[in-house]
Amino acid sequence: MTMILFFLSLIFPLIALADENGESYPNFPGFTYGNVSNYSGGEEENPGNKFDGYIEQGVDWFRFGSNGPIFNTFVGLSGTFSDKEERWWDNSWGPSGGGKLKVLLPGLGEVSLGVRIEQKEYLDSSSPISNETLVVAFVQWYAGWDLRNLK
Repeated sequence: MTMILFFLSLIFPLIALADENGESYPNFPGFTYGNVSNYSGGEEENPGNKFDGYIEQGVDWFRFGSNGPIFNTFVGLSGTFSDKEERWWDNSWGPSGGGKLKVLLPGLGEVSLGVRIEQKEYLDSSSPISNETLVVAFVQWYAGWDLRNLK
């Protein structure tokens, strides 16, 4: 309980300072992605079907200044599933969580710099690893545009 009160005593003044440009916080952005693929080839290449997916729910706590980065924390759930059981690394799932600084690129997208902790549970009982915890530093970006609106 003491740690929670300490954390809140640090966050609330930052939220008050960050709200000077009229934005209201917290915000609750989330996203998801998925990919279904079929890799083909000779038996040596181990052809088959694969699904990758991820869902994330975040909290934007505050923005540093009027155009600065946004502080975000998040939790996520990922899964990779293959029809090739011997590819144990392609058959896993697990939760994750972390924090990041997001820089918005108006009209284009976003760049994020952060750290997350991932828990991976491998589904194949014969895999050399039953589960693992990873700490991942990352740079993440997305961009999109409409050529008709570029000037």
